[in-house]
Amino acid sequence: MEQALVNPPFGQRCSLKTCFMICASMQLAFMFTFGPTLFDNNGQEHYISDTPGANDTPLTNTTTAPARTTSLPPRSAPTIPVFSADAKKEASQFIQWYEKTCKEKRGQRANGLQLCPCVPPGLNGRVPIKTTVSTWDTIAQANDVVRPGGEWSPAHCQNTEKVAIIVPYRDRELHLRIFLNHMHPILRRQMISYRIFVVEQAFPEVFNKASMMNIGFLEAMKSGPYDCVIFHDVDMMLEDDRHMYRCSDDIRHMGANVNKFGYRLAYTGLIGGATAFRTKHFEQVNGFTNKFFGWGGEDDDMWQR
Repeated sequence: MEQALVNPPFGQRCSLKTCFMICASMQLAFMFTFGPTLFDNNGQEHYISDTPGANDTPLTNTTTAPARTTSLPPRSAPTIPVFSADAKKEASQFIQWYEKTCKEKRGQRANGLQLCPCVPPGLNGRVPIKTTVSTWDTIAQANDVVRPGGEWSPAHCQNTEKVAIIVPYRDRELHLRIFLNHMHPILRRQMISYRIFVVEQAFPEVFNKASMMNIGFLEAMKSGPYDCVIFHDVDMMLEDDRHMYRCSDDIRHMGANVNKFGYRLAYTGLIGGATAFRTKHFEQVNGFTNKFFGWGGEDDDMWQR
């Protein structure tokens, strides 16, 4: 494997900025991904024609991971997708599994504070997705309890782990604002100790998403320690806040059920969108490959690793 973590080839040419955002990890979640049309506070419609980097010319593509085709055709979905009975059943099963696993691993107390509950009582379940874009000032005012640098922890209980979320970002300010406005309240209700890092490629060259994620991981570890790291696309939104953003002993594909694909896995081995790693696991596979320029490929390579 190439030295993806030890010396990212574009580390000198990229800038990292931190925002107040939120995060964490889970085994199974239902996600919403945006269509091309968004609205600002004045009701003005904004049409985004392409995914960032979609038209970039692939300069390098030397991975050994075989190409995969989508086995399930995309299903059309309303702006606010409707869960099926099976989806609701899966959500309930996940909560039962998560709470049982969480309680089995507890038993210690830290700094004299009681441990935070495995499943906090203030969760709402189904969460509506709003595509209205709030201003930065509105988002900041609504999340004024978040500390500078994008960090938040509950004041009256102690978590057993800290979570970092890494968001590779380029040319998607409207999505970023919607993401913050949607996810901040959810993660606070989940009582997660978290910090989110937004990693933006500073030069107008072909996008290297994997390199951004590797750099984000390295920067997070400098301000850590973090036990759980989640790599999260900016256009993926959690639809049920009972899916706790915490890591377990296994690598978790959090974005397995997405409205774009009818809440089904598009193909075997897909782990993109939102994926949670224990820090030690991400280091063991030496991070993402830096060999892909343009859009896609790094997730399939990670599946091989």
